[in-house]
Amino acid sequence: MPAFKGKNLRSGDLAEQLGTLLLQNLALVAPVPRTEDVGVDVVATLLEDFDNRRFKATNSFYVQIKSSSVDSIEYKNEEIEWLFALELPFFIARVNKCQLRIELYCCHALHEAFVVNQGRKTLRIEFGNGSKADEIMAPDAVVNVGPPVFSWSMDDVDKVTDLRSKFSAVCKAHIEVAKLSMELRRVGRVETLIWKEKEMPVVMGFRSIDPHTREKIQDISNIAIPYLVPFLDLCVRYEDDYWLDEILRLTQERRLLLYTSRTKPESPDTEVPMPEEFQFILKRRAEDAVIIERYLKEHEIKFGEKE
Repeated sequence: MPAFKGKNLRSGDLAEQLGTLLLQNLALVAPVPRTEDVGVDVVATLLEDFDNRRFKATNSFYVQIKSSSVDSIEYKNEEIEWLFALELPFFIARVNKCQLRIELYCCHALHEAFVVNQGRKTLRIEFGNGSKADEIMAPDAVVNVGPPVFSWSMDDVDKVTDLRSKFSAVCKAHIEVAKLSMELRRVGRVETLIWKEKEMPVVMGFRSIDPHTREKIQDISNIAIPYLVPFLDLCVRYEDDYWLDEILRLTQERRLLLYTSRTKPESPDTEVPMPEEFQFILKRRAEDAVIIERYLKEHEIKFGEKE
């Protein structure tokens, strides 16, 4: 409409421009034109020092830029499908125009949201401290993306000499974990990590969500076999007995679980007969118990007590 401009639209445009400028001081930034914008405002690429005259481009990621006044972002139906289908790590930047400051969030929690309920119809992202590392996300829970991974101001750009290198190191670490989760979430696993702003993330372990349908067996086998077969071939080629033994043990452990679940003792006082093929599993369990006992004795600790 000639002579008019929406106030909220204008404010959002200015926040996006400021966020783009702040990002450009630390990374390569390819802004997405408004005519092509469907949810990603810029594609950013980290820069590392290569020599005295050149940078080296490394990891790329998507960034959606919002004003700091935005406390949550909601997605519905096809918007969620789009969000889950992104093939680069997804970050959200919140820009404070008054302070000329930006906060950058890595959306690790989206991977768990994908695993626990890929078919959800609504999804709301909020900004805060994130979920506890030992809690599984509820199927329709709010996705809290945790604290920012990095924040900086225009003043920092001029005064902090190692700002870009520190930004690149921290963001690269988050991107690598996010890319691993993007790969592993297809089989129901996501990495769990904790982090503080401007510090390297620490991977605490992983969460594995048990698939609820038998059809997932075929889906996961289609993903796993192309990795497993070359891995086993490499073990044979380089005579790596350790990993061949570990794969065999993992397989037999599961087969033993299946066997014991199917086989009932003749009476409550008798044990389930154990076939010869599982004897080495029982032997390995006993050996592991001895190793653990020896370790505890050497360190003089007991369960529930500090060393």
